[in-house]
Amino acid sequence: MKCDMAIEDGVRSLQAAKSDLLAGSAQGETARLKLMLDYAENELAEDHKNYLDALHQKTSQSKDLSERDSTRSSKKKGFEAGEGVVIVDTHSDVLKSEIQLLGAENEKLSLKKTAEVSGLLLEKDFVCHQLKTLESDYADKLRRKADEVDKANEKITNLVARMEELQSTNSEKDKTIKALESEIAKMEADAGAQRNELSRVNKELETFRKSRDAAATLSLRPRSPESSRPPPRSKNNDKSRSGIQVKKEQFHPKESNHASRSEKGSRGIKRETTDVNTIPGTPKLFSSSFKAPKLKHPSPSIYRT
Repeated sequence: MKCDMAIEDGVRSLQAAKSDLLAGSAQGETARLKLMLDYAENELAEDHKNYLDALHQKTSQSKDLSERDSTRSSKKKGFEAGEGVVIVDTHSDVLKSEIQLLGAENEKLSLKKTAEVSGLLLEKDFVCHQLKTLESDYADKLRRKADEVDKANEKITNLVARMEELQSTNSEKDKTIKALESEIAKMEADAGAQRNELSRVNKELETFRKSRDAAATLSLRPRSPESSRPPPRSKNNDKSRSGIQVKKEQFHPKESNHASRSEKGSRGIKRETTDVNTIPGTPKLFSSSFKAPKLKHPSPSIYRT
């Protein structure tokens, strides 16, 4: 784009220089013709003056000759009356012939100079007409070039305004892109933190499940008769067990219902194991079909693990 604009500027400057050169050459030609006309007029005036001087000199010479002849004739009139008349007539004829010749030459010279002057005037008129035509053409060209320059300047201003607008929109887009990139980075950081938190929660949940499964397997495992016997009750033991149970409830409040259910199941299993797994040799107090009555409020210290 800049290269095209530079080329157009160069073309316009070249055309302007060409127009200036043509105008200068036309002005030089006009000045040359004007000088030629002035020179011809001066030459014509000088020739006319010389012709008048020569004519005046010839007339003065003829007058002198006539005066001499008249004096000579006056001196000889008494003696040669008839011969003097002949001499005067001959001198007058000579003067007339010379005057006629000078008039003819003057007419020829005036006609020649008039023709030259008329030719120069015609040439001057032609040159003036050509100069006016060239001036009008150059004025039209300059006007067209000025219009083209104005249009080019208008296009350049519009192009510059468009470029500034595009630059402003590009800057706004860059700002928007930067803001979106910062938001995306923030969201990615938040997502990473959430993933880390989720992995941590999954690990905790896995450990909780493992501990719960281990507790369930321990509660469902069958016991020996000796282990099924209730341990001796003591105050310290009861206090420690109650403290342990309180601590367990504090650490696992969500498993209270599940623990109570597992305790009920483990109590039934313990009862069955105590009935079945008896030590050989011991007397049987109850038959195999005996069922123990269900207590409404079982003692937690007996069946607690």
